[in-house]
Amino acid sequence: RALFTNNIGERNTARGYASLFGNTTGSNNVANGYASLYANTTGNYNISQGAYSMYTNTTGSYNVANGYTSLYFNTTGGNNSAIGPASLYFNTTGSQNIAVGRGALQANTTGSNNTATGYTSLYSNSTGAQNTASGMYSLYYATTSTYSTAIGYLSGVGSSLTANDYNTSIDTNMTFLGALASRDNNTASTTGITNSTAIGYNAKVGGSNMLVLGNGVNVGIGTTTPSAKLAITGSGATTGRAF
Repeated sequence: RALFTNNIGERNTARGYASLFGNTTGSNNVANGYASLYANTTGNYNISQGAYSMYTNTTGSYNVANGYTSLYFNTTGGNNSAIGPASLYFNTTGSQNIAVGRGALQANTTGSNNTATGYTSLYSNSTGAQNTASGMYSLYYATTSTYSTAIGYLSGVGSSLTANDYNTSIDTNMTFLGALASRDNNTASTTGITNSTAIGYNAKVGGSNMLVLGNGVNVGIGTTTPSAKLAITGSGATTGRAF
């Protein structure tokens, strides 16, 4: 039943029951696994490895799916790479996404240009675009966020996966660097934050257009042993108000 309805499609490789079952004119595809690329008709240059991977793909091209049900619901999305079971599972038309890890970008539907590396990173993203998440659970609750970056375990989430005010579902243009770096839980989750950065383990930022360094740490410029909240060693020039 592999390549069962193929018409003029050429240079295809199908291995596994019902793989590339509906293909008609699609060419240069590789399907390896039970029902992989099952509904593909005219899609080209796809690589699908794993049972049910890219199952509903029809015309999407230049995709790579490796893992059980990876890119399962993809239809016309192109240039996606999904490595890991259920990665980019709900993606339909989203393109130029990279998901590495089980459940990475699992809920994504039409969001594009996202990169998620790590178990369930960017898990809840649906339409958000231009996001980068690296680390287990990073940006887990982000749904429509755009231009945000989170690097580290639970970065962009908070202290746990319990849905609370830490989550960044609607924030945009955010940067979280460090494990548990996220928004402050005193900021309501219904209030979107934009253009802010939290750097360091468990660093929290609570408003827009802000930069937070660390969590209860001393910041040193020109010294490796700052003894105050801000310690500056050396000379320099200042413009405007000095402190």
